[in-house]
Amino acid sequence: MKILSEFIHSVALERSIRAGVVLEQPADVLEVVFGVENEDYCVIWPDERELAEARDLADGDQLERGAGQPIQGSVRLHLPAGAYRAACYDPQTGLYSPGIRVESGPDGVSLPLPEFVHDLVVRLVRTR
Repeated sequence: MKILSEFIHSVALERSIRAGVVLEQPADVLEVVFGVENEDYCVIWPDERELAEARDLADGDQLERGAGQPIQGSVRLHLPAGAYRAACYDPQTGLYSPGIRVESGPDGVSLPLPEFVHDLVVRLVRTR
């Protein structure tokens, strides 16, 4: 809970809104998007297979669905035009990846995701 608390408190929650910026994403994930419009976006991708497991399936079916197996792929996000610093955040360790500069245009921005298990967060902070 400490790691989650530190992350949440790094976002200006009092100014945050739920945003709908995900255009494409890997299979088997859900997206939760929030942030400060035109400034700072956080996209959380939990493994949908684990959520379905907790809700509907017996323990023996978990491996059959692939829960707990790595997820990989890329995403396409619709953001206001401009430059952003994108970094991945690991909610298990509390660590960020090195940030990369990305540019959003009329077709959005595409990002490769690192392989992950359980959950991944991508944070995009506008630089100009």
